[in-house]
Amino acid sequence: MATLAGTPKPPSGHSALATNPDYEITVEAEPKRMRVVFNGETIADSNKTVLLHETRLPDTHYFPRQDVAMDFLNSTDHHTFCPYKGNASYWSIVAGGETLENGAWSYQEPYEEVPDIKGYISFYLDRGGTLFADDENSELETHKTLPAQGNPFADWVLREAWEALSSRELLARFCRCLVEAGVPVFRSSLLIRTLHPQLFATIYHWDKKSGDVDKWEGTHTAIEEEKFQKSPFAVILEGAGGVRRRLEGPNPVLDYPILKDLHAEGATDYVFQRSGQHSDSDLRRRGWFSDQRSWAYS
Repeated sequence: MATLAGTPKPPSGHSALATNPDYEITVEAEPKRMRVVFNGETIADSNKTVLLHETRLPDTHYFPRQDVAMDFLNSTDHHTFCPYKGNASYWSIVAGGETLENGAWSYQEPYEEVPDIKGYISFYLDRGGTLFADDENSELETHKTLPAQGNPFADWVLREAWEALSSRELLARFCRCLVEAGVPVFRSSLLIRTLHPQLFATIYHWDKKSGDVDKWEGTHTAIEEEKFQKSPFAVILEGAGGVRRRLEGPNPVLDYPILKDLHAEGATDYVFQRSGQHSDSDLRRRGWFSDQRSWAYS
């Protein structure tokens, strides 16, 4: 029998539902018997599930713990925080020699605004599990979502961003999100300052053609090199909030060597931006480059 390891403390304060009237969560009883199957094994089988409707997210079934075959679940140290529901703990599902990492989660002590899911367990069905209704053998479609409000990329932040396990993976996922949303970005860079005595910053570069993210570690001596001194980052480091250049049209301003290279590659827009400064050791820079009325962001 699996046990819950490393259960996080109940979150303090109150759900963000109180301060965000555009966001909605409702919970209702599911009248049908529901089953979750992974790799041929029945992981959960219940006629007492609840269905949670949440703004921007697909409807989600939650199963009473007593109706979940916990022998197939191994608790992990992975935890996430939702500003609307609280802290979630996770299990990996192991069945038939296959493992679905962090494939199940539960809010052991949810915010008081969502008490109906306390102790219930839900599953990432898009990762390999299958949900069945009643005694049917066909997969149940559960993709209904409540209307989204505000910035459309908030959907990605809530649905996927938190799953990234590294800065490299986060940049790759974010750029893929932009492309899928129709933003014609073709290159992107992320620079993160460090406190390392020898390294000035860690830089990540994403390229649309490969979809990969390369990592480069810049030393403190690198910022003294001519290549750096003639780059937009030198201006940002001196206090500028950002640099943007239109690279299409007659007589574009190509006042940095990198702009000449990007213009030759067909880029139409360049943005290099300071994303925030809380201290000198917490500076982050992003740069994007675009083609065919697309743009790049660093």
